[in-house]
Order: sequence, then C-alpha cells, then structure tokens
Amino acid sequence: MNEKNKRQLYIFATALILIPAAGRLASGIILYLGIVFICLFGTLLQYLFEIFASKYAKSIYSIVIIIFLSSIFNQLVKLFSPLMNLYTDFSIYLVSFSVLIIKFVALENDETIAESLSKKFLVILKFTPLFFLIFLLRDYFGYGTITFPGLSKMIEIHLPYPNMFKDTFFYGSIPFAVIIIAIIMASIERGIRLKNYFSLKSKEKDKK
Repeated sequence: MNEKNKRQLYIFATALILIPAAGRLASGIILYLGIVFICLFGTLLQYLFEIFASKYAKSIYSIVIIIFLSSIFNQLVKLFSPLMNLYTDFSIYLVSFSVLIIKFVALENDETIAESLSKKFLVILKFTPLFFLIFLLRDYFGYGTITFPGLSKMIEIHLPYPNMFKDTFFYGSIPFAVIIIAIIMASIERGIRLKNYFSLKSKEKDKK
C-alpha cells in the first residue's frame, strides 16, 4: 500500500470517530484511550487465541475480540464517569472500526507480539495530531472551552471567546466537524504536493 492510500486511511479512521462524536476534547481523550486499550489487549488476546484456534479463523475472532473489548471499555468508562459515558457511549463502538483499519494498515503477518504492537502504535501516532487538533477546534469554537474527563463532571477551562461564535450551535455540530476535516485533508494534500514539487525542482537543479 502506497503512502497516499495509507494517509487517506488514517484520515478515514480518524473521521469515523470524529464526525459523530461529541465536540469536546474530553470525549476525544476517552476515545483515544479506547483505541489504545483495544489495540493493546486485542493484540494480546489475538496471539493467545492463535495458540488454540486455526489461523483460518483469524479474521473472525479478531473482529469478535475487538467488539468484545469495545464493550469492556464502554463499561469501564461508565464506572469511571457515567457523565462521560453519555458523551462517548455510541462513539466507542465506532472505535472498533477504526482499530480494524489500523490492523489493515499495519498489515499483520507472521510476527511477534512486540512487532505487531509497535506497528499498530506507529499507525496510531501518525493520526494522533489530527485527532486531537479537530477535537480542540470543535471544543473551542463550539463552546469556548478546553475540556478534560472528570469523575463526576467534565473539567472545563474557559478561554477568551469571540462574540461571533457565541450562541451558535453550528460550531459544535457534525457539519462543522466535516468542514474542518475537509480543510485539513486538503491542506495536507496541498502541502505534500508542494513538497514533492520543490523536491523535484531541487533534483533538476542538482543534475544541471
């Protein structure tokens, strides 16, 4: 798989969670921990199952394990903070599909647990900046805050907030999330094209 296709899959995996999720950074932190939790324990359980099950059933029990771990993580969030669970309940199950994409991009073959985990977490790290940037923008423009998960309530840090954004539902909505993702995607592609263009020009000058 070439880098462009991988990049598009990173963005798709991120958008799958970001678009329907509540536009609060606190929600993003919980969902990010969900990705890490499912990737970590999913990989460990997968290798455990491979000892007892046929490799031909690998894709089936991989999906079952991921869905099972999503349910476990959802219950853990509910125990930690029932309020945060209201914000993330549905989105946690979308994390399952993002993890499946991560597994696909990581292209698992016959490798050790350490190799598998390192490849998956490398993929996670690549879309981490985009993931948190979008949650930050939605939190600030939608509510004028930066939020963090808390036991009994969300911890809110109020920031200076322009009057043009006040009392406007749009900036915390799904359409705004789609617009942000589209702008960032276009900017990334444009930046890469410019980088390739100047790199090509530099090589042409060196040849001369």
